[in-house]
This record gives sequence, structure tokens and C-alpha cells, in this order.
Amino acid sequence: VNLTGSGGILDQLYNLGSLQRVDDDGDRTWFPANGIATAQAKYAAFTQEFGYIPDLNDSGFADDSFVSLFTVSGNGLNLNAPTATLNSGNVRFLWALDPSGSPLWTSLPSQNSDGFDHMVTWEVLDKRNTWVIAWEDLPAQWSDKDYNDLVVEISVSPVPIPGAILLLGSGLVAMIGIRRRFQS
Repeated sequence: VNLTGSGGILDQLYNLGSLQRVDDDGDRTWFPANGIATAQAKYAAFTQEFGYIPDLNDSGFADDSFVSLFTVSGNGLNLNAPTATLNSGNVRFLWALDPSGSPLWTSLPSQNSDGFDHMVTWEVLDKRNTWVIAWEDLPAQWSDKDYNDLVVEISVSPVPIPGAILLLGSGLVAMIGIRRRFQS
């Protein structure tokens, strides 16, 4: 089943005109977020387990564990599929897909055993803070590169990072001080 063409999965779900493709370099590591993940379509033989890998100790993802959000079996569009709540805490994270019969794949190609980018992302322009991510579940050497094996909608609210808030606040105070100094 076609993912991106006229009448394809994304066109049926969102209208292609309301989507903007996210550059591959921009969808690898995600920042702290709370939100909802909903399976929208699945066209794969494997059962798909979707989740994320939080960078709990801020030393990279290799030593952190997969957190499952939901499992999807069956095939089709709008599968009466599961929805899950995401709460990554105050850490950056990777999206991850664990298809039965294949290795765990992440949004960061260097973490994948084949070094292949198994995920593509679109921003949904008419839904604030919403993205669609589509997965390829086969290893690179066997991949059909259709990215329709699992299609997930992600709606998030960014989680403020205390250090970032402190930095922003101190920057604003400094700007006000500089402005007053020049006005004097």
C-alpha cells in the first residue's frame, strides 16, 4: 500500500497538502515531551511494538532500555489501534520500533544494527505539535523501503527543562539590564 502518493495512506489520513516532510537529520533525537501516540496504519506481516528509548543518564542511548507504548497486530488503515500516553520525563529520547522477527529499530540510524534510517517524519501543519512517523521494519539488505509497516501519529506538549528555563530567565534579565543601561 502506497504511503505518500495520491490516495495513499498519508493522503487518506491527513491530505498530503497538510503535511511537511521533516528532514532526516531533524527527526533523529527528540526532546522531552508529554503527549499521545496513536497507531494510524500498519501494513506488515510482523507484529509491531512501538515505544521510545529515554536517555536517562545523559550519556547516550546505548545503555538505556526500550519503553513500550503499545503493540499492534493485524493490517489496515485506522486499525482501531491503541493509543498511549507518552511521558519522556525531562530527558531527550529516540522513537523505537520492535517488530517481531527483526531487530529493534530507532529514529537514530547509528543505533540501528544495519546503520539504516528506518523512520521518516512529517509535521501535520493543521494540528499544532503533531507529527506522523512512518517505519520500515526490515533490515536494509531486505528492505522494500515502503515505510508503511507502522504509521504513528504523535501529538506532544514540550516539557520545560528547568535548566533551560533558568537560562532563558537569566538571558531576559540581562537584556532588560542592557536596555536600561542604554536608555540612561
